[in-house]
Amino acid sequence: MWVPLAPIEVAIREKFIPALFDIASFELIGELRHLLSLVKKGGLAIRFPVEQAATCYKTSRAAVEKLVETLVVGRRLCVRLHKQTMDAAQLASRNERDFDADHFLTQLGREKLCVKRRLERSCETGAWFTLVPSALNGSISILSAEEFRDNVRLRYNPKPLDMPDLCLCDGCGANMTVEHALHCKVGGLVHCRHNYVTREFGFLCQAFSNGATNYEPHTYNSDQRPMEDDAAAATAESATQQHQATDGSNPAPVTCHEDRGDIQNLFWESMRSCIFDTRIVDADARSYRNKAPKAVLRQHEREKTWKYKKACLEPRRYFTPLCNTADGMAGREARNAASPGLPFGVKMEAPTQPP
Repeated sequence: MWVPLAPIEVAIREKFIPALFDIASFELIGELRHLLSLVKKGGLAIRFPVEQAATCYKTSRAAVEKLVETLVVGRRLCVRLHKQTMDAAQLASRNERDFDADHFLTQLGREKLCVKRRLERSCETGAWFTLVPSALNGSISILSAEEFRDNVRLRYNPKPLDMPDLCLCDGCGANMTVEHALHCKVGGLVHCRHNYVTREFGFLCQAFSNGATNYEPHTYNSDQRPMEDDAAAATAESATQQHQATDGSNPAPVTCHEDRGDIQNLFWESMRSCIFDTRIVDADARSYRNKAPKAVLRQHEREKTWKYKKACLEPRRYFTPLCNTADGMAGREARNAASPGLPFGVKMEAPTQPP
């Protein structure tokens, strides 16, 4: 039997979706069911018209039940009751769709722990799919075809485009795989992502909050330097004087340790600055494979807070860690800082209150 919408579904399955990934259609057979889910469920929110026609018909019929009943009986339509019926039908359909998506994700995650962890992160890292490309939304919303396809492929675990099978890391010489590129501290990719997140958040602070934005601020002021720094500075000055007195040469400079944040801005409150420190985490690293991604982010937020909190609170400054996974999953503090209405309008309570 000929189905009117069948050609459209065939084009979506065999032309449109393979073009998004730049991959052959037969290689996506296992992922097609996943792509039907909403973005918040790890999918692409692509609809197959024939497959979902029965569900849409059921929802539509339930939504107009009161309207049809009014027309058949011939009485006046109660708009309030009709709206309640429509809302109930839409809610029931949405709940049914979410239940099916959760069940499907659970079944996928049972086979491998790495797949479960990837699916858990993908449910919270799809905002760039639904963001309208525009200059107002920033450079993250305007992607080239290669950037879009690489991000989509990494989301569903195929290799990026044009990545050779045998390639060595420029920094450490190890075999360059996707996993190695996400956690190597020598090759530079981790530092590039760190600097990109820092500059993007600093740009938003500069555009929408009060006061100037400073990069790499000192967490200690001049009256707050640790005793170790004072001792190191005194030792360096004494060594310089001794060498100059003996042979007139200058020794290698002895530098003292000075902790720095990444961004300083009047973010949470006027006339009281906040220091942000960025950290990019590879949640699939071997040391984190037995931890949930959210637990990994909480661990790094605690480490940052323990390291910088006391030094920032002494001169009455806030401190907020910006911890994100390499694929974009944000920690609790980073989500609070990026919430709608911030850093202007109605503000949330600052995460680290001064004494």
